[in-house]
Amino acid sequence: MSTENKPDLPASGYSLIKVYTPHFELSHAQGSQTGPQSVLSFGSEWRKRSDDDFDVLLKVKIDPSGDRPERLVVHLVGQFKRVGTPTLSIEDFANMNAVAILFPYLRQQLTTATMSSFFGPFYLPMVNVSALMARRKVSQQVTSTEQQRRAIRASKKR
Repeated sequence: MSTENKPDLPASGYSLIKVYTPHFELSHAQGSQTGPQSVLSFGSEWRKRSDDDFDVLLKVKIDPSGDRPERLVVHLVGQFKRVGTPTLSIEDFANMNAVAILFPYLRQQLTTATMSSFFGPFYLPMVNVSALMARRKVSQQVTSTEQQRRAIRASKKR
């Protein structure tokens, strides 16, 4: 392969090795509708498998609604490996870049899985991953602060 035409792009230092779905659930939830529109919950976490390998897990849950009385839960895992010299820490890459890399796989999994359902395909909207992760970080900080307050109140009652 010639390197003459190779674009000079900044490499992250990580490579996606494998994507798989360890958990998938699609169930009809008659009588448990929460409202006219589906409520979508999203989560992500990551863990090191070794100094050079780590997994990123994306979780999405779509609760039943009047429009779509189905409950859908999908967990998607991406396995990543360090290659070369990373320009980001594993934590920074896993919490932002890896989520953005895996989001199209998650979107495709949801659409493909619901394609044959009675209510038709579910299309996960395009998401600003940076804004989503920033919102989650603020939410986690608020939750952490509230947990600290509860612990302080509990210790004062003793």
